[in-house]
This record gives sequence, structure tokens and C-alpha cells, in this order.
Amino acid sequence: ILLVFYFFKIVDRNRTVSRRSKPSSRTTLICEQQNPCAYSTTDDEPYMSLSLPIPTKNQRFVKVMVIKFQPRDSPVVYGVRVSKSGTVSDLKESLKQATQCSNFKIVEVYQDREWELKDSQEMQTIAKDDVIWAYEKDLSGSAAASILDRDLEPTMHPSTKREVIDPPMDLLECFRHYTAREVCRGDQQWHCPRCDELKDATKKTTFQTFPEILVVQLPRFQRQEVFEEKLPVQIIYPTLLDLSEFNGDSYNLFGAVIHLGDEGSGQYSALAKSPLDDQWYRYDDGQCEIVDEQAVISKDMQKDVCMLFYKRNLAVVTEKTGVPQRLRSMSRTTSISKFSAYAPPKTNLKVASLGKAKEM
Repeated sequence: ILLVFYFFKIVDRNRTVSRRSKPSSRTTLICEQQNPCAYSTTDDEPYMSLSLPIPTKNQRFVKVMVIKFQPRDSPVVYGVRVSKSGTVSDLKESLKQATQCSNFKIVEVYQDREWELKDSQEMQTIAKDDVIWAYEKDLSGSAAASILDRDLEPTMHPSTKREVIDPPMDLLECFRHYTAREVCRGDQQWHCPRCDELKDATKKTTFQTFPEILVVQLPRFQRQEVFEEKLPVQIIYPTLLDLSEFNGDSYNLFGAVIHLGDEGSGQYSALAKSPLDDQWYRYDDGQCEIVDEQAVISKDMQKDVCMLFYKRNLAVVTEKTGVPQRLRSMSRTTSISKFSAYAPPKTNLKVASLGKAKEM
């Protein structure tokens, strides 16, 4: 009986240590129903990697060619801003402000035909490269004559150069957005066990523990109704990431994945810091080249980065606590022994600024 007791005690202890050692986040949901609900539930979830949201402006830039009712007026292409979750009716309102016209008939030109768009149609169904025309209507509701079979050269309005550009964003801002308090309403309502029905709820996520190797995903591609777009937001990521704001440690950057191109085409390349010579390398298909650390965190890379790999900074942790605890297993010597098959390129590579590698 005593042996069985100690056996289960050891198993329980191992489970506790395992739970504490695994990286996890805690999500708390609170029912917003008052008098007397306010029921709350907490769920701890382990994670292998973090998929952080990229906060962006909820606007998109649309170019529309406007055809005035008077035939002597040449077409003019305007650039307007519309909510990503808006409709064609919102597009009309933006055009009214830009052109001082009262009403429009909106059409999409596809395969040499004009397809009228209804006011209720969502902007998510209109792709970035779709050709959109707007015919001005007079007071009687009649639209300008079609110019589909006419070869006219439109005038470009200065507004076509005022695209919606999101400002650069720090990586920590993505962490803050991930842990920000949000309210689940509408189709995001939560089924409250106490109320036994769908209710508005407050959701809050916090980090319980962080891993030795932190993998951060930045979802660059956003799925719309019928198309996909890439978010070209510049994410400023440091080589030394301090997560003390979230009760975490400091991490050193040792790898990144970059997507070059747009939502229609492109390719991935990898950046990695060698544990043998502390030198950064870029791997692009069959090519390998040495790159400078400043090139790794350059503006061009920050606009296309989609994955980041960080390793806990042992020196900072040891300095704070005095004892590296279980981090001794992640020492430099141990890490190298795990990758004994690794060897740097035999040829001497010249340092390049992300261009083609050249042999000395």
C-alpha cells in the first residue's frame, strides 16, 4: 500500500512539473449579463508557437473611374477609402465626398461586359485588381451613357496617390493586441453555462509560461470573401526581445522566415544564425549566403517577415535569478552537440546585402 501511495504521488508530481514546464496561455471568459450572472470560466491552453495578430486599419483603398453625366467631360479616376467590412453603398458615399456628385451607378467591368453592383454587396467580394466604374446619375435617376465601346483616356485624380498605409508597428504591440481585453458580441457570443444561452462576454488572454524556444507566427495573408490579400505592415522586431512586460524573460533572435512577393505569387526564404560562428546566413532555394545582422532587421525584411524564432537569453536569466535552473540543458555546448551534422558552407562567402552570394 505504501509503495502504491508513493507511486501515485510521484506520478502526480511529474504531471505538475510537466504542466509548469510547458508553455501555456490562460483565457478567461466572463458573462456580461448583470444581476446576477457574471459567470466566469478559465482555461489553460499549451502552445507550440504563438500566432500573433497584426493590427491594421480597417480600411482599404479603391480606385474607381468616374464617368460624368455630361458627355463632354472626360472620365476621371479617383482613389477613395472604404471600410473593409463596408458595402457598395459605403463606396458610393465616399465617391460623393470626393466628386461632389449626388448619386452613382457602380459597375464592375469583366470580360468586356459591365456588371452592376448592388448597394448591399460587401466590399470583401471586390478584389484589389477588379475594374470598377461609377456612372453619375442625374436627378431623375438616369445614369450616364455607357463608354464600354469607346476608347477614352481617363484623367488621374491626385487622390489616386493617397493609399492607405499602416504605420510601422513594434512586435511588442502585437503581443499587447493578443492579450488585450475584447468583448464577444454578435455572432461571436459565448454560451454561458449559468444563463444556458448565448450572451455577450468579456475575453482576456494572459501568458502563464514561456518556452525555451519561442516561435512567433505573423499571419500576413488575410482571407476575404472571394480573395486573399497580403498585409504589408512593417513589424519592427528586435534581435533582443524583452518580454518582462508579460512576466517573461529576454530572448535572442536566431531565425526568421520571409515571404517575398504578394498574395498572388512569391517565395519563402529563411534567415538563420549559426551556433558555430555566430554569423547570419540566408537560405534561398539552392543558394546560401552570408548576410549582415543589420540586413536581417532591415525595413524590407520587416515588411515581409512571417515567422520569427527566439531563444531564451541565458545570460540575462542568470543575472536576474543567480541560478539558470533548468536552462543549463540549453547551453551553447549542448546545442551544438545536438546538431553535430551541421557544417558551414565550405566556400568563403562574401558578405552581401541580401543579393546573390559571391565566392571569394
